[in-house]
Amino acid sequence: MMLISQPEFKMVNLGDGIGINPLMVIIGGTQYTSLCLKSFKLSTDGKHYQAVFRVTILDDFGVSADDVEKPYGLLSAIKYWFPFIPDSKMYEIINGIKAFWILQYRRGYNPFVNRIQSTNIFPGDID
Repeated sequence: MMLISQPEFKMVNLGDGIGINPLMVIIGGTQYTSLCLKSFKLSTDGKHYQAVFRVTILDDFGVSADDVEKPYGLLSAIKYWFPFIPDSKMYEIINGIKAFWILQYRRGYNPFVNRIQSTNIFPGDID
């Protein structure tokens, strides 16, 4: 059996002791995941197979009310991931999130959606 491991990304140093994981910036969570078996072939002797899967992951890059209001929201996540950010900088982050929310909900700008799709072939033997 072939296992797929999560890719590892090196932390990027932004200066002043601030480091980020690039994957967390691009995809902080996902709103949709699909795993679809596209094909399955069994050898004529029944000892080998090949399965083709398509994985689709969607993540929107938007702001919700929960990001600001809930204890597990975006602001709490920022404090958790970057505990070294001083409270004075959090004020700037909060203003940016508010502006993002206004653009999205009051002015009709939709968040962009990251769509990651991969088709993978898994060959194997039947013992």
